[in-house]
Amino acid sequence: MEQIGLDRLTGLVAFSRAASLGSYTAAARSLGISPSAVSKSVQRLELHLGLKLFSRTTRSLSLTPEGKDLLERTLKLLRQAEEIEQAVVAAKSEPTGTLKISTPIPIAVHILAPALPRFRSRYPKVVIDMRVADRYVDLIEEGFDISIRVGDPGDSRLISNV
Repeated sequence: MEQIGLDRLTGLVAFSRAASLGSYTAAARSLGISPSAVSKSVQRLELHLGLKLFSRTTRSLSLTPEGKDLLERTLKLLRQAEEIEQAVVAAKSEPTGTLKISTPIPIAVHILAPALPRFRSRYPKVVIDMRVADRYVDLIEEGFDISIRVGDPGDSRLISNV
């Protein structure tokens, strides 16, 4: 399968906008480009496809039967591209993955455990891997994201909050 070039994608966008708005000028305004750029993109697309997509007169722009078919397919493609973008934005804005925490028993029992249900309901895609022990862990070597301790961290590579 041949990959579609950027010029053809640009042509599809220009074509669909001109078809939806009824003129190259309106399409150009909505895309922030010149009417001649829209016209050239559509012409290149027609040349590549070997089809006439519009019936043009000095006052109107109407779709040919092939243009109507291509418009339907192009709008579907553009909707899918929008859905992909929205999914990526949503995935980026919603935390996911495993959060590995090391904490001593009193902090786990009295502070973290009571807060976990609210955290889980707010961030359902985050898995909590909590290791409860009084020993100090090597965050980097053992792959912990967070270690909650009281006292001097003792390791200059760590960030502490007082």
